[in-house]
Amino acid sequence: MNNNINEADKFEDEYDDDVEIITMRDDNGEEEDYAVIDCATDGDVNYVLLTRADDLFGEKTEVEAVIVKEIRSEGDDIVYESINDDAEFSRILALFDGSRGYELE
Repeated sequence: MNNNINEADKFEDEYDDDVEIITMRDDNGEEEDYAVIDCATDGDVNYVLLTRADDLFGEKTEVEAVIVKEIRSEGDDIVYESINDDAEFSRILALFDGSRGYELE
């Protein structure tokens, strides 16, 4: 499934000013805000570790995260897709080392 980012801003009043938020639109046109936890590059491909913004700033002590890869830019929009290859996912997961204060399980 491809997710289209149609807006990338810093959180405003609703969220922490230090966390980047992106609004993603799925194939059905549904929009949801995601917080960028970390970014990594492998070769010439960019990857982003995301979690739902509401989960990150809600009362949950643990949140689910997803890694997506950039497949193309369309003007100001960036198109991401899920990583479906297990070997690629394992390789990229190792790049996210938690140095920005998170822990992966």
